[in-house]
Amino acid sequence: MPRKNCEVCGVEFMARLSAYRTCGVVCRNRLVAAEKEARHTKVHPCPVCATPVTTTGSYRRLTCSVACGHALTGQKLTMKVERACKTCGKVFEVVPSQQGEYCSKECMYARNDTTRNCECCGKPFRTPPSQMYVRTCSPECGYKIREVNDQRVECTCANCGKKFLESPSRAGGRVYCSRGCYGSDPVVVAERSERFSGAGNPSWQGGIAVPAVSASGKTYTRQSRDKENAKDAKRRAAKMQATVTWADQTRIAAIYAEAQEVSRLTGVVHHVDHVVPLTSATVCGLHNEFNLQLLPGRENLQKHNRHWPEMW
Repeated sequence: MPRKNCEVCGVEFMARLSAYRTCGVVCRNRLVAAEKEARHTKVHPCPVCATPVTTTGSYRRLTCSVACGHALTGQKLTMKVERACKTCGKVFEVVPSQQGEYCSKECMYARNDTTRNCECCGKPFRTPPSQMYVRTCSPECGYKIREVNDQRVECTCANCGKKFLESPSRAGGRVYCSRGCYGSDPVVVAERSERFSGAGNPSWQGGIAVPAVSASGKTYTRQSRDKENAKDAKRRAAKMQATVTWADQTRIAAIYAEAQEVSRLTGVVHHVDHVVPLTSATVCGLHNEFNLQLLPGRENLQKHNRHWPEMW
């Protein structure tokens, strides 16, 4: 094995491979850190005193010291450039960050590009720079030009046949003269009835508004949404009160997952049933893994809360 000198500490060591450059892990980490720092090291002159400034990483320091930093800030604040006023031609000084093109407010308001002709009477008029959107010289001319441009179009109501006026921009989409005519149109009523009745009603999900078939084969119609929600909330509250702290939630979730898998494999809907009912006039069971069982949906609905082991 060749002998080499460590590039960090200079100690001589036996290199098992020719690529080894350091004597150990500590020196190798120091060498990697130094080479990484050297790749990100930059040197630039200080803009105030021209002293070389070394920066490492993403942090870039402009000056070599705090005093030079304050001096550079003062130079930027006091540095000014000369500009010529666009109105009077006078040369004035301004900070470069400012976008001033006029030597005073009087010259800014007296500029020539604020004068234009009225779109109604053709009279020349001027406004402040912030009101360049004004198109007329007076409110009277504004009302006149609005009357000329606001020529309404005559439309016919599709329900009652009444004539009404509408602006040109809205005449193409206006079909009825009022909201009442829209709501009483037989075509709209029929379309709305078809869209909002039965399974198409957005207030119901899964066709709850139409007759449903239970797991026992019995046809029934579910109650309205508010009553269904109240019944579900009552069921959830009873289950929460019957859940004990020592119940194994993982095993409970596994039982519900098994019910879904059995239903998929057999084609028969299976329910997770409480052996002892949670709510009954005689007994009240617990919601834990020992009180759960798999039953076909037909048998579970027939059982209801009137059957449990060791009945008397």
